[in-house]
Amino acid sequence: MSNREGAVTRGLLWGVAVALLAGIVWLAANKPPPPPALPKIDKPVVVRVLTLAPRTVPDVLHLTGRVQAWREALLAVEQEGVIAELNVDRGSRVKAGDVLLRTDTRTWQAAVDQAAVAAADAARDLQRWTGLRGAGAVADAEFEAVRSRRAHADAALADARARLQQCEVVAPFDGAIDERWIERGEFIGRAKPALRLIDTTRVKVRFGVPERDVLCVRADATVAFTIAAMPGQAFTGTVSFVSQAADEASNAYAVEAVAGNDGGRLRPGMIADVALVRRALADALVVPLSAVVPHKGEHVVYLAEAQADGTHRAVRRVVQMEAPQGHEVVLSRGVRAGERVIVEGQRGIQDGLLLDPRAEAPPNAH
Repeated sequence: MSNREGAVTRGLLWGVAVALLAGIVWLAANKPPPPPALPKIDKPVVVRVLTLAPRTVPDVLHLTGRVQAWREALLAVEQEGVIAELNVDRGSRVKAGDVLLRTDTRTWQAAVDQAAVAAADAARDLQRWTGLRGAGAVADAEFEAVRSRRAHADAALADARARLQQCEVVAPFDGAIDERWIERGEFIGRAKPALRLIDTTRVKVRFGVPERDVLCVRADATVAFTIAAMPGQAFTGTVSFVSQAADEASNAYAVEAVAGNDGGRLRPGMIADVALVRRALADALVVPLSAVVPHKGEHVVYLAEAQADGTHRAVRRVVQMEAPQGHEVVLSRGVRAGERVIVEGQRGIQDGLLLDPRAEAPPNAH
C-alpha cells in the first residue's frame, strides 16, 4: 500500500470515529427523563397482643420424685429348714396374720412335746410338795428347789413353742407379695429373705429439695404431682417428712409426701413430676413464654405502642423473667401494667415497625 492510500484509510477511520462519538453525545443529551419514583408504602404488620394486668400467681418449683410403697417388708424365716408349706406366689393378696410359708416343724414339734411333758411333771410335783409344806413335812429349801424346777420347765416349754412358731412366716400387714425367692422343698437358712410384701393402698412420693428452697417446705403441706405414664392426670399428696440433714452427694434434703392410691394406679418406681409451691407472687405480670425472644444473652419482648397520629409502632424492651409456670412466665422487670405485649407475630419484628394490633387478646387478669 502506498503512502497516499494509507493516508486515505486513516482519514476514513477517523471520520467514522468522530461520527460515532457525535452520535453518543447526541443520545446522551436527548435521553428521556426516568419515570417518577413511586412513594414507599409502609404496610402495617398484623400482630396479636396481650394487655398486661397484674394478678397473683404461685411460684412453683418442679422437682423429680419417685413413687414408693406405703409399707414394704422383706420377710425371712427365723429357723432354718426345708420349706414344707408355701401358701403364696407373686401377686398374692394377703391379710395381716396369714401364714405365708412354713418350714419342716417335726424337730421343733418334738421339742415342744418333750418340754410339755417335763412341765406337766414339774407342775404335779409342785402341787404335791405344796401340800406337804402345808403339813410341815418338808423343809423350805427342798420346796424352793421343786418350785424352781417348775419355773424352769415352764420356761423351756415357752421357748420350745416360740422356736416352733419361728418356723412360720406370717404377714405383718395387709398387702401383696411382690417377690418370692424360694420354692417348696428348698432348704432355707436362718434370716435369708424369702418374700417381699408391699402395701400400696397408699404411696409415698420421695423427692429432694435444694438447700435454698428447703425452708419453703413444711409438714402437712399439700403438693401436686403428675406421672409421665398417666398423661392428663393430676395427683396430690401431703408432706409427711422433711429430713434434717442434706444428702452429701446431691446437697438436697429428702422430702416424702403421702398420697392416696384408689384403684392402685400409682406403683412403686414410677417417676413423678412434683410441683412445690414456694411462695405467692402478688401483682405479677404474666405473658406466654413464646412472647419472649432471646437475643444476645438477653430476653426481649415487643410492645405495640400507640403513636400521636393514631398508628402503632413496635417498641423493643429488655425484660427479666422469673417463676416460669408451664407455658407462661412472670416478667419482673421491663414492662408495666396496661402495656400491650405482642404475643403472636413477634418473630422478625424490629423496633419502630408499623403494626396493626387489631386481634387484641383479652387481658390476662384473674
